Amino acid sequence: NIIKKSIFKKEYQNNKSNINLFRYQKKSVLNNDFQNYSIYWAEWGSKDFFGKSLLPKGDKYFNFLSQCKLFLNTLSASDIINTRFFELMYLKTLIMCPKDNYEGILKDNFNCIMFSSPNDFKIKLSDMINNKSKYQNIVSNAKETVSAFE
Repeated sequence: NIIKKSIFKKEYQNNKSNINLFRYQKKSVLNNDFQNYSIYWAEWGSKDFFGKSLLPKGDKYFNFLSQCKLFLNTLSASDIINTRFFELMYLKTLIMCPKDNYEGILKDNFNCIMFSSPNDFKIKLSDMINNKSKYQNIVSNAKETVSAFE
């Protein structure tokens, strides 16, 4: 993943998660441009020291998504919009995703933020964290978009 490579130092890029490392090494696993962010990275199949999945389930999943300010989301392995897009929109968690079509549901700078490169991702991430009114406008538009499907 090209974004993962831009976020994490080279020696940590093959890890499926930064969670166990983050607890013991703080933010030293992150590249300099991301040192000031609290990043939770857990890929499919990531496990803790006891072999338990690091991916939240049930109520923990809902609470996790609703506590995130931003969420990096991509199309599914089948290149379709997965349910997480709709869950994030409903919870007013900002979606950051690679530029793509997204069936016309997602619109850049309207109900999500799309990026085209690691540098573009870094710039837009910083902008969204520092521009609270733009952030609020986009997550409100996202909530309205997904509410139209009800």
